[in-house]
Amino acid sequence: MMHLVVSLPLRNAQQLDSLLQAIYDPHSPQYRRFLSVAEFTDRFGPSAADYDNALAFFEQRGFVAGPRAANRYLMALDGKVSDVERVFHVTMGLYKHPTENRNFISPDRAPTFDLDTPIQEVLGLDDFVLPHNKMAHAKVERSAGGSGPHGNFIGSDIRAAYYPTGSLTGQGQSVGLMEL
Repeated sequence: MMHLVVSLPLRNAQQLDSLLQAIYDPHSPQYRRFLSVAEFTDRFGPSAADYDNALAFFEQRGFVAGPRAANRYLMALDGKVSDVERVFHVTMGLYKHPTENRNFISPDRAPTFDLDTPIQEVLGLDDFVLPHNKMAHAKVERSAGGSGPHGNFIGSDIRAAYYPTGSLTGQGQSVGLMEL
């Protein structure tokens, strides 16, 4: 079984670029007027028809789809290697990694589809680069200065460093999230 994520292209790219510039320009009336997921999807996300067509295409060919994405940008698919090869017009191979002592899987060419809906990208077709924990712990020989075990920093240390006084109500603060 392979676990894949297929992304569809966004619409109205020039309008999106203009909106992003306006949202981050303090002189613009759009400054910090962020869109909800529904507003973003309506204006820039793939159309509902394109998302539904692509999803039906993969499901009719043996793939099992995960939950529908609210923004219609991504679809999670599980499928057999034989279905991936047939539907994506590729041959999956096992290759020797050039710098690591392991093998990796990869298709022999870029995927193509017998589908009218455009596909932007397919993630998960290879494991050339393995996922790794970016929160790896460094061995600290001496106390790092935190109040946690072995001098490690804990949440209250971070709060004290960045918000030494006052309540954390969120007023006057902005948070931006991006997820793929």
